[in-house]
Amino acid sequence: CRVCGSNDIIDVLDLGVHALANSLRASLNEDEYKSPLILCFCKNCEVAQLSENVDPNKMFSTYLWVTGTSKTTRDYSYKFYNKTLEVNNKIPNKVLELASNDGTFLIPFKESKSTIFGIDPAKNIAEIANNNNLKTYVDFFNINSFEKYENEIKKVDFVFARNVLAHVPDPMGFIAGVKKFMHNNSLGAFEFHYNQSIIKELHYDSIYHEHYFYYSLKNLIYMLNKNDLYPFDILESPINSGNLVVYFKLNKEVFSKNMTKLLNNEESYSISNLNRWKNFANQ
Repeated sequence: CRVCGSNDIIDVLDLGVHALANSLRASLNEDEYKSPLILCFCKNCEVAQLSENVDPNKMFSTYLWVTGTSKTTRDYSYKFYNKTLEVNNKIPNKVLELASNDGTFLIPFKESKSTIFGIDPAKNIAEIANNNNLKTYVDFFNINSFEKYENEIKKVDFVFARNVLAHVPDPMGFIAGVKKFMHNNSLGAFEFHYNQSIIKELHYDSIYHEHYFYYSLKNLIYMLNKNDLYPFDILESPINSGNLVVYFKLNKEVFSKNMTKLLNNEESYSISNLNRWKNFANQ
């Protein structure tokens, strides 16, 4: 298991050998990289994940999805901004987005005079952001990124990563790297495709090589707590027909009512249960 290191991993759904999503060929004669696509479940930490790691450079160094092309996403960026201000009680002075794409979600903060930074591995997408004066570094974020950008970015008031934690083969290292950018009063947020939506609505098309992981709220709490970070509030997002945003800090806070409600729903639905995933596979 990439999260807890356990060897107690069970295969749940074998979808065969596939080409990478969006790896569109100009000609049928071109060679095509393919890799197994097998969903597994860790019985120790209860995180669903793929059996194989495809090299992130193959998938993300050049990227096709541009956030700002979707009106739903552009509209949601302001909902996300407003919820963040509500949770934070003020406009953050300095904001960092990881895997920031074209910077769509940084725009509302910039409009409020926050100093904004993005880090994204796709050179073609970061170029769009930088052309729009949304400061973006071309890089894969990891546990050592703070040491690399300490002089340029330093500590920030708000750091967030949307639909990224499922895309990194070392999520615990990624979370540890996020923590380094936070000071005692910083706010952090992770958005992810909620696995309860995946299971209930059979989002089997969301299982592809870019998504190494399929998280529950319980999974995120476990992973954050292991890094001495403490989630306390959530936002339900319209993206992917069922995303969650989890807000967290360095210090413990009481869970919001929505957070407690969702956790109770997970418990009653047995979302972190091998049999639930096996039933999903059968369906």
